[in-house]
Amino acid sequence: MSTITTSIPFLGKEDSAKKPLIIISLWLSQVMLATFANQHVAMKVIKKSPKCNYSSIRTEASVLMMPHESPFLCQGYAAFEAQHHVFLVMEYLSGGSLAHHLDFYGSLELDTVLFHSAEIVCGLEFLHNCGIVHRDLKPDNILLDQDGHVKISDFGLAVPNVFGDKTISGRAGTLWYMAPEVLQGQRYNAAVDWWALGIIMCQMASGDSPFYEGNNREKVISSIINDEPRIPRWLNDDLKDLLRKLLEKDPNQRLGAHGNIKYHPYFSSINWVELEWKKPPMEPLMPSEENPLSFLL
Repeated sequence: MSTITTSIPFLGKEDSAKKPLIIISLWLSQVMLATFANQHVAMKVIKKSPKCNYSSIRTEASVLMMPHESPFLCQGYAAFEAQHHVFLVMEYLSGGSLAHHLDFYGSLELDTVLFHSAEIVCGLEFLHNCGIVHRDLKPDNILLDQDGHVKISDFGLAVPNVFGDKTISGRAGTLWYMAPEVLQGQRYNAAVDWWALGIIMCQMASGDSPFYEGNNREKVISSIINDEPRIPRWLNDDLKDLLRKLLEKDPNQRLGAHGNIKYHPYFSSINWVELEWKKPPMEPLMPSEENPLSFLL
């Protein structure tokens, strides 16, 4: 374990007052645990290199500073740089990732699937209304706070200023969650995030992807482009219908990009105004006090 102390500007305050940030963890990929203003924070560390995409870093930093307006996005506190690294300081979400919970439980109770899905919908709508396409929505990038509320995170591949009929290009994201239009090299828009949500919801409800999920990349690509989604028959009719509409291969007909997803019968029991104040139906797996990183190990 390494412990160092430094000072960083606290963004969001006019005086940019400096406060101590104490790093208390070993490296975990690109994320470190730290204390800042007497609370745990997560710090993403990006090594500078000639291939470093500084535009993407600026986008991620700017998106992280937006969640003051949305409770369903991971909140950023500061961004700063040293000679060899860029640092993004954000809230530490002790509930861990959705991927961690799926690995532990296999699948989730259907009332939990509904609740988490509704919160992800709110987070995505906020991003899209701001012209931001996430492009890498997956269980690893969906975190839970200590109460079990969802927070979308990791905006390193996000693209800003995607409004109206504007489209973007480039194969970005994680293969198993990429939409057909991305894999086919077509131009695309925010509809790719709704496709990823469909994959995630199917995994939450059934424990399995609706498409081939092995390690053969060509089979994964072929399955996503050509196969009909495998949706378990035992799921309720509203959920099955929603999944089919999210996993529509034509992005112009995909729910979320086409039609208001909040009006779908699957969400009929959700009070969207009160959602963030509701108690989640599942308590998240929590790390131990002795090892606050234990859920990642």
